[in-house]
Amino acid sequence: MVRIGVYGFECTKEILLDGYSIIPLYKDGLEVKTLSRDEACYHLTAILVINNTGDLKPESLIFDLEGVLSFVTQKDIIIKNRLRDKEAIFSLDDDFPTKLTGCRRANRGSLVISDNICKESASLCISLAMNVLSGDSVEGKVFRKALFKNS
Repeated sequence: MVRIGVYGFECTKEILLDGYSIIPLYKDGLEVKTLSRDEACYHLTAILVINNTGDLKPESLIFDLEGVLSFVTQKDIIIKNRLRDKEAIFSLDDDFPTKLTGCRRANRGSLVISDNICKESASLCISLAMNVLSGDSVEGKVFRKALFKNS
């Protein structure tokens, strides 16, 4: 199992996907909204837990997921900083980075989808996009090109 920090992503509900999940660090919607929209830095708002990526390399999964989450939120999202084996998700070591500074966040507008509307809306949207990206169809290649041009 691999656990990696997710910075700048607005979520309050766990997102279960095929072989991996996104665990929110905040339950208060207003607090995570404020943190995720901070244009001065990227705040740690969730943890990506990868249990199984199948044939996909973890680096490819992270790259695609960053693109999908950036599209969904219309803000840049960063997935980096692996948790140590002994670290617990809700009890991180003092030296684990809780925010990233030094780069300005791109803001392209409002959310495409929010987990405040429907509990499964974010999971469904992310899952569908990731499934298309993992395929080798013509439609998948066109979707990849359009997604990363927008992100």
